[in-house]
Amino acid sequence: MRCKTCDYTLWNLRSRQCPECGSAFKPSEFAFVTNSVRFCCPHCGQDYYGTGQDGHLEPRSFDCVRCGAHIDMDEMVLLPTEGVEERRTVPDEMPWFSRHTGFFSRWWKTALRGAAQPARIIDLIPPESPAATATWFMVVTQAAIAILSVLTIVAFFVVMGVFAGMGGGGPGVGPALMGGALGLLIGVIGSVIGAIVLTWLWIAVSHGLLLVTGGTTHGIGRTAHAILYTCGPMLVSAVPCVGMYFGWMIGGVWWCVAATIMVVRGQSVGPVRATLCVIGPPAAVTALAIAAYIVLIFGAVSTARTAAIAAGGVTPATEVRTIASAISAFGAAQGRPPAHALELVAESHLSAAMLVSGMTATTTSAIAFETTDLQTFSLMPQAQARAVAARAAQSLPEGVVAHRIGDFVFTHHGFDPTDPNNAALWVVIHSPDPASNTVLTPNAVGLANGSALWVPPRQIGTLLQQQNVLRASLGLPPLPDPRTVRADSPAVQSAPEG
Repeated sequence: MRCKTCDYTLWNLRSRQCPECGSAFKPSEFAFVTNSVRFCCPHCGQDYYGTGQDGHLEPRSFDCVRCGAHIDMDEMVLLPTEGVEERRTVPDEMPWFSRHTGFFSRWWKTALRGAAQPARIIDLIPPESPAATATWFMVVTQAAIAILSVLTIVAFFVVMGVFAGMGGGGPGVGPALMGGALGLLIGVIGSVIGAIVLTWLWIAVSHGLLLVTGGTTHGIGRTAHAILYTCGPMLVSAVPCVGMYFGWMIGGVWWCVAATIMVVRGQSVGPVRATLCVIGPPAAVTALAIAAYIVLIFGAVSTARTAAIAAGGVTPATEVRTIASAISAFGAAQGRPPAHALELVAESHLSAAMLVSGMTATTTSAIAFETTDLQTFSLMPQAQARAVAARAAQSLPEGVVAHRIGDFVFTHHGFDPTDPNNAALWVVIHSPDPASNTVLTPNAVGLANGSALWVPPRQIGTLLQQQNVLRASLGLPPLPDPRTVRADSPAVQSAPEG
């Protein structure tokens, strides 16, 4: 029992004033552990033990059994029960509210108990306790996390500055220390402000969800108690080296679980509703952050891929030019155009990888035919590859006009692409495979003379119409929109009308 003004010990006093500061007191103003305090008659010294609420006498006024004097609890002389230490007479209390221990001890005990005993801690916090007190606890906790997290980095630069100064090549010890201290201060302040803002946003959202899903026993301050006083587990994120990678996840999950337990107890709500309302918001934010990270990574990879292709000079026009030249070379070597695009690969005029554009998401393993795929086909012995290509050609329907392999539609059927008179006819069209891509706009066409023509966006229809006029003049059937030609659905010549 200590003075609430100056913390002076008030045991074994007949006077009702503190000897140190003069403040008045009454034993009934203090709470004790049951049977831990002796209430002694001020007349004869007879002992009595408190068994009532807060360890008080029950009843508090009565006639002394030894001297017969009528006495009241507030008149008695108090001493700890024999064999009981003074600290054992005080009931369990919220460490952060204690006035008998040092600041660091109060903070550390609150952090530990908030993480390990959340249900007990919320019972020790009065519902009317200011949320500002809980916020101050988190400020201290976050500052400790920030200091420990950046201390290693700051120490590194300080040491570098010291050695540079000793070697005559740097600013020296003083500026290095000042720079390190300034960096630490800025980092701590920024981290604390950011953490408090985000945590209060979490509190507001969680309490709002509790209100709309069934209401709460107390106001938002009680929800703030639950979330703010359980932030101690985040200290694991300050563990050197590994904390920055795994600590936030371990500490974050632990924090959410402890906060949920406190909300269940403090707001008298069911565990399922508390879990959804407390863990739901940070879980949703984490999921969105992960999704954004994935999108960012894939975007970066796509950009890097496009940049690499551009740096290497590879474009849809160069791709179709290479294929058109291979068709021409095949015709010159075989005396006929290829019956199927796979023949270009089987006869080594073209690599299988060239049938997949570097500007699309298509892969060689995704291009399937028969019981194999283009990746496997590219590794076959030539005799086996020739047999597969021959079967692929036989599988094409009669009157075929165009067929697809990967990102290219082949339109050389029905004419000799090596004939100079057919130089302006299209033999191949760059058109992303619908099976692997969502953007299907054709980008370039390869001509029979081995050249290429870039297709401006939205002009495929006009250019295709012009090409079909040329084909009609040469007695060739019209070409369809290349986007409609699929690997399993080659385009065929329409039967003449009746």
